[in-house]
Amino acid sequence: KLIRQRAIEDDRYRRLTPLSTVSLDQRPLPATSPVAGAMRLTGIPGSPGVISGPARIVSRLDLGRVRRGDILVCHNFRPDWSPMFGHIRGLVTNQGYSLTHGANLAREWGIPAVMGVQQATQIIGDGDVIEVDGDRGIVYVNPAK
Repeated sequence: KLIRQRAIEDDRYRRLTPLSTVSLDQRPLPATSPVAGAMRLTGIPGSPGVISGPARIVSRLDLGRVRRGDILVCHNFRPDWSPMFGHIRGLVTNQGYSLTHGANLAREWGIPAVMGVQQATQIIGDGDVIEVDGDRGIVYVNPAK
């Protein structure tokens, strides 16, 4: 059973697509106007993949509010938050770029991430359904009704 589980995990890692280039001079683009009823925010691709789900806006004081399946939205990802990757489906940060700790962990876990989305924690509301496109560095926000 353990061998079968590790073979599945190995296969999942082999299918991950690494970033084609990594630049230390990455600059996020500003937020743009709403697209088809959703606000489109841009940042820096941190980890490939596309996922949607409820946003959970957190600071270091309220990590206990994160539920399994949430997309973590924070100012910057702290190394002591690493255990959160067992619960979250995606990551969006106000600060950071493709070589920050959160982006590295997101790639290891196969979780889509967009880094450096300016004012993400102010624009995205807690519980908003968001789509994280880690391939292109875009976050679509559908405000909670």
